[in-house]
Amino acid sequence: MAEGMSRIASGRVVGEGLVIVVSILLAFAIDAWWDEQQAREEEQQILAALASDFSATRETVLRTTVLYEQARDSTYRLLGLLAEDLSRVPAPELHRLIRWSLGAWSFDPRLPTYSRIVSSGSLGLIQSDALRGQMATVVDELADGQDYYRELFRRGTLVEEPFLIQHAPGYEVWRNKGEADLPFPDLPFAWDPNELRTRQFATLLASRQSWTIDVVSIGNGVVREIDVALELIREAQGR
Repeated sequence: MAEGMSRIASGRVVGEGLVIVVSILLAFAIDAWWDEQQAREEEQQILAALASDFSATRETVLRTTVLYEQARDSTYRLLGLLAEDLSRVPAPELHRLIRWSLGAWSFDPRLPTYSRIVSSGSLGLIQSDALRGQMATVVDELADGQDYYRELFRRGTLVEEPFLIQHAPGYEVWRNKGEADLPFPDLPFAWDPNELRTRQFATLLASRQSWTIDVVSIGNGVVREIDVALELIREAQGR
């Protein structure tokens, strides 16, 4: 009888041990499930913020690209006019074309959520490999656009504006007014706009035109890449 009771006691110990093990495993499973739920909830919050950031950046890039398209078209027109008598061109049109042709605008990328999750190490919460790769592509394209903007701004400051200050009296004051369609200041003396008809100015415009065409291409490319990223975000949100 003692032997039977010993076997019962042993069985009870084994049974209680199994219950403890199963309870521990179940607790681990519940914790893992909870952590996964928290991670997915945080992922959804990140995706919503990313969608907002990328949509806003898309609109900014579109507006900036339109400005560069205007600059490109103005440069085409101005280059064509250099073959004519510039004194016959209405002064407001000539001044507007000059201002637009030499404009430079930042794409002003605003992707705080992407920057935050990259710096904090939270990028891994996004399950989609395709989305992570696409967002990096957008950021790289935007960086290219910003590089072009900085180069155009540099060229304007160091090369183009000094030429215009010398050959278009009043430009130095006019250039800092901020509006592309601002009327050129009245001059107290006669100025022959044909002074601009030089090989140097034509070369400056042709070079500027080439750079501007590239920026337009980059801007349109960024919009396409953002559209792909937004579609991937929507897919991830619906998962």
